[in-house]
Amino acid sequence: MGSVCSSSLEPVGAMNNIWDAAERSLDSCSEEDYDCPICQDVLKTPIRTRNCRHVFCKNCFRLAVRAQGPHCPLCRGPVSETEKRAIDVQQQMRERKGQCRACGTTKFLSKMRVHYKSCRKYLEEYGTPLDAPPPPVTPTTQEVSRVSVDTIHMTGYHT
Repeated sequence: MGSVCSSSLEPVGAMNNIWDAAERSLDSCSEEDYDCPICQDVLKTPIRTRNCRHVFCKNCFRLAVRAQGPHCPLCRGPVSETEKRAIDVQQQMRERKGQCRACGTTKFLSKMRVHYKSCRKYLEEYGTPLDAPPPPVTPTTQEVSRVSVDTIHMTGYHT
């Protein structure tokens, strides 16, 4: 976890060799290789550290660096908060399909978090995904009544 398979690719002479190596690397990856080691969910906006080449969700990485200092959350190696996007990993996630952990539906890995937000089995088992907005807060009838009563007492208006 934390380093997607393709991060071990080394540049080679001919362009065909690069694409062949990328395809082989993609085939050897498992779905878990696309999980963020911090949130344990499918990568969202993956970034890769320059020195140790570990891959994280952009937001997870930034929160970890702000909380723990400029150290890789996995190996404690030096990092910068402004690490670059892992564009190759994003592309692989657009091409590779995986199964929902809860219902087994097959989706592209790049769309898996969108699926999680509407998958009943996932929501029952794991709760709301971390990147989902919180549900809207609506006042209860009792709170509305109390506000109305308080307003009446403050304004001196009685019916």
